[in-house]
Amino acid sequence: MDLCWQARGPVTNNYYLQLELIGPDGQGYGKLVSYPRDGNFPTSFWAPGRPFCDWFELIVPEAFPAPAIGTVEVSFLRTPTGDSLPVTVGGGTPQLHGARVPLVVRSQQPPPQPHYSSALRLGDSIELIGYDVSVWPNGRGVRLDLHWTTRRPLEESYRVFAHLRSSDPQNYTQSDGVPRHDSYPTNVWAPGEVVVDSRDLELPRGTGLSALKLYVGLYRPADGSRLPITDGQGQLLPNGEVVLEFSSPR
Repeated sequence: MDLCWQARGPVTNNYYLQLELIGPDGQGYGKLVSYPRDGNFPTSFWAPGRPFCDWFELIVPEAFPAPAIGTVEVSFLRTPTGDSLPVTVGGGTPQLHGARVPLVVRSQQPPPQPHYSSALRLGDSIELIGYDVSVWPNGRGVRLDLHWTTRRPLEESYRVFAHLRSSDPQNYTQSDGVPRHDSYPTNVWAPGEVVVDSRDLELPRGTGLSALKLYVGLYRPADGSRLPITDGQGQLLPNGEVVLEFSSPR
């Protein structure tokens, strides 16, 4: 990543730059502490009013829950393990923690093959290429894994909806939201990337799973409008939703 700096006035101390990678779960996944420019340009060397840019390489560990949007917390420390300098963003109140910069982290592991394959297009670009459904051991819900991809970059952040319902529209449970537990919105997906979005749906008490069907789709959060869905034969599906087949206990 590239970071650009400028001293507004003379800097007499040599502060340590710290970069910490933080995942969408709030956990830290490693940090780098050094003077800028690989330790060769401490802050006391900076000339006031002369901006410069610096390039850093952060190693993302395998434990990072990719793909997801993480953050890099940028701060300057008085000592390698000491307090950080306060940070002011946009003329606001100084804060004691560092500034946070979003970072898109893509998975380097090949996605698993789904048990059920599909050929469904949602809107102009998004495709649902497969899915998996597993019933909870206690029979009170299901885990749904949706395998998405996109043909081209997306400008909007769509929401996924997954509903378990019967012919009675009041008798259902649902899981709606940004893919991958709100950590990987559609507008950062790369063309050709396969995104596996997992969702747990818990059944209402007294509801049998065998009486329900599983409905899935995408919608715009601004107005709730659903993306149109076409199947492999180019047929438009009703209500902007698809019924996914799965085996349920009888």
